[in-house]
Amino acid sequence: MIDRLGGLLKRTAALQGDIRRRTRMISEEFSDFDTHGSSHAAVELDARGFVTGFQFSGAKSERSPEEYLGAINAAFQLAHARVELPPQAVSASLSALVAGGEPPSVTIEDDLRQLSVTASFGTVRQITATDRWLKSLSDDAIAAEILRLAQHAAVASDTYERFT
Repeated sequence: MIDRLGGLLKRTAALQGDIRRRTRMISEEFSDFDTHGSSHAAVELDARGFVTGFQFSGAKSERSPEEYLGAINAAFQLAHARVELPPQAVSASLSALVAGGEPPSVTIEDDLRQLSVTASFGTVRQITATDRWLKSLSDDAIAAEILRLAQHAAVASDTYERFT
């Protein structure tokens, strides 16, 4: 049984490596295309996959809130696609998906509930914000608040203590 589990973990790690390789190829292939109009987001992660930086830029007058959130979520998904999760997190995620559910997640909101960040196993999965909030703040203020909540959500959902 232990040998079988070890084999499954090795196959899971190989699949995760293959997914990262394919994601890198796809992102390189489509890097010349501007999929989010005037909105550009960039996420920085450390070697463990912890969010260490977030930047957002673009002509504010030319973008819609949907475009803004699309660029933000795409940047987080692309950055995290390159991170290697611990085998336990991969196994738990696969078990939840096979059972027809979602992996356990934590959602952190700002004080006024205008911004929320959802993370699972230390990985940011989704960011939502109200249109009014996105339109009322500068890009730097939005980026700082997203970074703060993303770090908090990542630590709160870090079941396997990658970030401690």
